[in-house]
Amino acid sequence: MKVRVLIRDKGDGRNLTLYYVNPETSAEVTRSSGTRDRREAERAAARWEQEIVSHDGTLRAKWQKTVDRFIRDGCVGLADSSVRMYEHGLRLYAELNGIPRDVRDVTPTSVDDFTARLRSESPTGSEATVARHLRTLRRFLKWCEAKRIISRAPTIEMPRGANKKKGRALTESEFFQFLGYLPTEYVLLARGLWLSGMRISEAITLDWEEGPVRLHLNGKNTRLCFSVEGQKGRREERAPVTADFVAFLNDLPRGKGRVFQAPHNANTAMKAIGTAMQKAGLYGPSGKRLGAHDLRRSFATRWAPRLNHIALMALMRHRSLSTTLSYYIDLETADLSEVIWDASVPKIVPKKSVDHNPPRN
Repeated sequence: MKVRVLIRDKGDGRNLTLYYVNPETSAEVTRSSGTRDRREAERAAARWEQEIVSHDGTLRAKWQKTVDRFIRDGCVGLADSSVRMYEHGLRLYAELNGIPRDVRDVTPTSVDDFTARLRSESPTGSEATVARHLRTLRRFLKWCEAKRIISRAPTIEMPRGANKKKGRALTESEFFQFLGYLPTEYVLLARGLWLSGMRISEAITLDWEEGPVRLHLNGKNTRLCFSVEGQKGRREERAPVTADFVAFLNDLPRGKGRVFQAPHNANTAMKAIGTAMQKAGLYGPSGKRLGAHDLRRSFATRWAPRLNHIALMALMRHRSLSTTLSYYIDLETADLSEVIWDASVPKIVPKKSVDHNPPRN
């Protein structure tokens, strides 16, 4: 923290006053120079400036040491993008709130201040963005609690409405409407996303034989094979697929290399898909733009009425059951009614006819 210590003469024979304005809080900080001599006061001001710089460096080093340890030990196994998100969130907290003297200085009040500054810094930002940074801070503090760096992590209240979904599932007619606006070179990839429920980063690297995401094509025993670096969950897995996706794969020319020979990379493909959604007039709740991930959401929504939650969780490769269950909550009432009716209708067994007027002997 760079500051300039100034000198003020209040008169009346009193010692000269040293002061500076804290750039993080805009508050004025004062202390006595201990002298009436201007030259002595200037030397005292220079010493105080050095103390402030040295103290700030110590604080910065202590906070950063804890953050570095969290990134090293508390983020093991996470995707690189997740680690970068945690680094950014904690750096943003220190930038907006000032570097804490200690992790224990992160209190509900300071978190509220951080939340308010997040909103003022980016007034057009969504509550989901605020919630993401608060989740980063919460995980960091929980880790500090587990490591006994702090006795107890403060409670962090998430903003209301932050968990509202940005996207939605597409109907089949909407999907074909969207394909009509998609550049030809991305159509095969989009159909694969629709039928497999894969994330676009996974589908773009899907290989017939090798690599972090590869196929084991064998009828109903077909599997998507993921290495640790191949999927968001950072774990090796052999995931089942649906029959219509296998039929789609069987119609493709079998060869070596990538299954979907889409140009460029995942980011380019995401932009192309998002633009096509917009041109097709397809939007999510509150006018939010739809994108590639909504094809995965559509896949889960289509299969939710036909599979139990354990099967859907395996098909989607979710790590959390609550994520899977959200697709059942999102089902239309009409769909749920049909599922419940089919499952609960009694099996009517015809009774033997009973003759109440048997013949007389």
